[in-house]
Amino acid sequence: MLLRINIFCSATIVCLILGIFALTGAGILGMGRYFLLFFLLGMALLVRGQKASGFQVWSDITVKKDLGDKWTLGGDTGYRFDAANEFQLYYLRPGVRFWFSKTIALKAGTALFYTWNRLNTNAYELRTYEYAFLYWPQIGGFTFSHRLGLDQRWYFLPVAAADGFAHRFRYRLRLRSPEITVSGLPLPFYLSTELELLRNINDRSLAVIFDSERLVFALGSRLTTRLRAEVQYMLINYNDTTWQKFIREKNVLRIKVFYQFAGAKG
Repeated sequence: MLLRINIFCSATIVCLILGIFALTGAGILGMGRYFLLFFLLGMALLVRGQKASGFQVWSDITVKKDLGDKWTLGGDTGYRFDAANEFQLYYLRPGVRFWFSKTIALKAGTALFYTWNRLNTNAYELRTYEYAFLYWPQIGGFTFSHRLGLDQRWYFLPVAAADGFAHRFRYRLRLRSPEITVSGLPLPFYLSTELELLRNINDRSLAVIFDSERLVFALGSRLTTRLRAEVQYMLINYNDTTWQKFIREKNVLRIKVFYQFAGAKG
């Protein structure tokens, strides 16, 4: 049953995104294409499971800097908290990207996550990651992007016996609108939505294809030529891997700031 629910949720969102691609390519949408993303957001919420189990606020600052024509150095850092559960997290995640072309790139890096909660249980996570990016296609001003990657995650907990390792697969499909200018607003804005599927690939006991998935809906604006910001709503579904009976949900309000040093790619 849970396998069917997982496939339904993932397939529904993918089909909706691909539907935008088909309609845009056929020229059916016209000026109304800018508002179809709102339809996607509403339809995506229909695949939600049971009552949300938590609400968090995430903040992220991302920076980029070119190192020649092919290499980009950058990374992000941020703070996350859940007031109800007194959960807090800080992370630092640097990386380097190699561009094969304007549409294809590879990225690798490392990360350190530090979490603490009301039980004074502090935990560290050391991570390495390898991602491949494809920025294609771009039709009618809409840009599709794909990210396929692996995470290697080492956990260090207060009780040494609880330390662990997880090897995670992840795939993200994102759709971003062109910049929209509305009379009376000081800055143009854009909309984006994405679906990310994740799987702990060293856990062979899972009865589902993906053990979690993330739906993200964002409103963003380019504040200057080098600075832009986004406000996101993220819905995270976790498939319960212990009882395998239900899907837990988490709601996230995320604020992201992007800064590009002179010459960095967008």
